[in-house]
Amino acid sequence: MLWQSKEDNSYIQHVDILFAFLEEFGLLVKAFLGQDKEGKPLYDDDYTVPSKLQRAPDMNRMSDLLKVKGTVCSRTLCLVFEDIFTPQELFDRIYAGIITTFKPGEEASRGSFSQTNLDRQIYKDLGCFKIDDLCNMVVRMQWEQSMIAVTLFTTSEPQIPDDTGRKVRQKLETIIRHTLEVSRQEHLEYRYKLHCRFYLKPSDNPREEDGIVRTMRGLPCQGEGCSGKHILTKRDWRVWFPETKNMEVKKVKKSYASDLLNDKGLQDRVADELGAGWECVLTALKVSQSRIERIKIDNVGSSLNQITTALIEWRNNYPEDRSEMDMLRDLSEAFRENDANSDVIDDELDLLTRSDIKE
Repeated sequence: MLWQSKEDNSYIQHVDILFAFLEEFGLLVKAFLGQDKEGKPLYDDDYTVPSKLQRAPDMNRMSDLLKVKGTVCSRTLCLVFEDIFTPQELFDRIYAGIITTFKPGEEASRGSFSQTNLDRQIYKDLGCFKIDDLCNMVVRMQWEQSMIAVTLFTTSEPQIPDDTGRKVRQKLETIIRHTLEVSRQEHLEYRYKLHCRFYLKPSDNPREEDGIVRTMRGLPCQGEGCSGKHILTKRDWRVWFPETKNMEVKKVKKSYASDLLNDKGLQDRVADELGAGWECVLTALKVSQSRIERIKIDNVGSSLNQITTALIEWRNNYPEDRSEMDMLRDLSEAFRENDANSDVIDDELDLLTRSDIKE
């Protein structure tokens, strides 16, 4: 309408700027098509408008393709937003980020997937994408349930290749984080759950991590028509969240001259000083946003546990060639930069300084 109202076509000189803004906000995108011989990204010449894509003619068709003999699928990772009134436009923008990050897939004649025709496997709220030469994924945006469902599959390997799930999940986290920031919706939070299929019906109830990883035999899925027919196991969860070697466990438990830096001191005297802005403080201490999000998910329901866990992780990964005084100074600075009360830290610094002078 804006362009039509300009009879003198004066808008032409601003077209590049207008399109740049529309792309930044995920209103239209150029789909990622792969890389050239030099490793530079290639994008489609035409723009795609995620909210105006054609709907998939038959959902069962995509489902049937995943059941072709020789196809191995992961369980479906569900990213469930806690606010049931998450705007539909936000899902369109997240989907735009996925389209510009992952190469589209195409159904080949033998029932598997190749990557030559954009239109064949990207529909509104549903797409098949290539991850690498071994693995693909199906993504379904389920706005009505405030959920994004992702399933990995391979037609060439006996199982989903190691670490594929983690890499895909982290890319999705980056896309979502950027979209929330651009949309000024940073307050929205989501949790991870698991289900047996990518097309979730309204009555389907994906399973939480805690129940899956704590049981020896796994938990039966809870869904319309599939309840109890499939078991979700710890191994299914680890496809997306591989167990990492916890360096903190391997290290000999270190004692600190400052009681403030011991686990109990960090919880009772430091974490207790932080409120809603604690993430900014930990970000200033170089704890990554993705790690913060994971800590929040692992400690749902207790902000004190979230803050304490993040502080302990920061402390345990602090450079070994630096002193406790350096650690306290960095902590104090991060507090002050984010308007948090650093008095207890500053008092501890004074105490250690006087102790060093006496010695």
